[in-house]
Amino acid sequence: MADAIFISYRRDDSEGEAGRLFSDLTRAFGADTVFMDVAGIKPGANFRKALEDNVSGCGVFLAIIGPTWATITNAQGVRRLDDPEDFVAMELSSALSRSIPVIPILVHEAKMPAKKDLPDTLKDFSEQQCVEISHTRWNSDVELLIQALKPYIAPPKLAVQPPVHATVPVQLPPPSPPAFRMPPPPPRKSKAPLIIGISAAVFLAFVVGVIVNQADKDPGKNSDRADQSVASAAGQTTEASPVVPSGAFTQPVPPPAKGKTQQNDDLEQAMAAISAPQHPGLAGSWKYSGPGYYTDNSLSRLVISTSGEATYMHAYGFCQPIECDWGTLPVHFIGASATASFRLPNLYTTQRLATVTVTPESGSLNVLIRNHFYQNAFNDNQASVVFISDE
Repeated sequence: MADAIFISYRRDDSEGEAGRLFSDLTRAFGADTVFMDVAGIKPGANFRKALEDNVSGCGVFLAIIGPTWATITNAQGVRRLDDPEDFVAMELSSALSRSIPVIPILVHEAKMPAKKDLPDTLKDFSEQQCVEISHTRWNSDVELLIQALKPYIAPPKLAVQPPVHATVPVQLPPPSPPAFRMPPPPPRKSKAPLIIGISAAVFLAFVVGVIVNQADKDPGKNSDRADQSVASAAGQTTEASPVVPSGAFTQPVPPPAKGKTQQNDDLEQAMAAISAPQHPGLAGSWKYSGPGYYTDNSLSRLVISTSGEATYMHAYGFCQPIECDWGTLPVHFIGASATASFRLPNLYTTQRLATVTVTPESGSLNVLIRNHFYQNAFNDNQASVVFISDE
C-alpha cells in the first residue's frame, strides 16, 4: 500500500464525513487504495498492528478535523489527545515521525488546533496546510482534493459511477431507484358506435310507429306512403340495420348485455383504485418510539408529505453528534402501506440498500426496515419497529 490514502478521524466528531469521503475517494482511486479503520481491517486482525502497518505504508495521510477533535474527552474525563492509548493521536504521530505527507481536512467549519493545544508529539501538525470541505460545496471541494492527491496516488482505470451520498447530515437526496408504476390500462373502446346504433333503432321505431298508426286510420291511402317512409327511414341507418315490419318495437328496447366495454371499465376503475395515492394517516413527522437506537446508523425519524398526487418520504438515521439525512424519495403504495428504498454508503460495507415500508395503525406507524449490504450479503437483516408522532 505504498500509494495508499489513510483516512484518520474521530467517530464522535466526524464519522459521517469520513464515510462520505471514503466512498468518494474509493470511486476515484479504487477500493484497494483507500484505508479507513473498520472498513480496511479484516475480522480477527490485531487492530493496533493493522493501523500501524497501514500508516507506515501509506502515501498520504488525511486527518479529518471536526469541531471537537482536539477537546473531546474519554470516559475518565481525560482529553483524548493526552491519552497514550488514543488511536487518533498514535496514527497522526506515526505519520509525522515518518515524514508522510499529512493533510488536515476541516469539516463542520472546524478550525486548525493551535500549537499550544497539542501534545509535544503533535506540535508540527498545527503548521500543516489544511483543506476545508463544506456541505454546500461538497462535490467541488472533494474534486479539488482528488486533484491534489493524484501526485501521491496512481489511480487505476475504473468505470465511471454516479456519486451516492447518504450517511451524512444536511445533504441533498441521493439518486433514487425508479418509483413503482402501474402498467397502463388497456385502451377503452369507444362507445360512439353503440350509442349511434341505439339512437338509430329508437328513431326507426318511432317512425314505424307513426306510420302504422296512420295506416290503421286509412289503410288504402297510406299503404304506399308507409312502404316509402319505412324504406327511407331504413336508408338512414347503418348498412347492417334490418328493415323492420309493421308492429315491431312494441316492447321497450332491452339494455345491452354486459360485454367487453363494461369489463374494460371495471378493470380501469380497479387499477385506478390501486395506483391512486393513498396516504390517510401517513402525512406528518414520526420518530422511533423505542429506547435509544436499536442498531448502528438505522432509522430514527420520518417526515412524510404530499404534493399534488405524489407522496414523499424523508428519512433520517441515527448518527452522532446529529442524525444522518438519508434524503427524500417518492413512495409507492401497496394497499395502505407505503415503501421507499434508500441507497447509501456505510462505514462497515461499501454500500447498503435500506427499504422502508410504513403502515398507519391507530395514530402510529408500523415501520419495517430491510437492509441489504451489496458486498456483505450475509449481514442482510430486517427490523420491525413502531414510530409515533413527532409533532
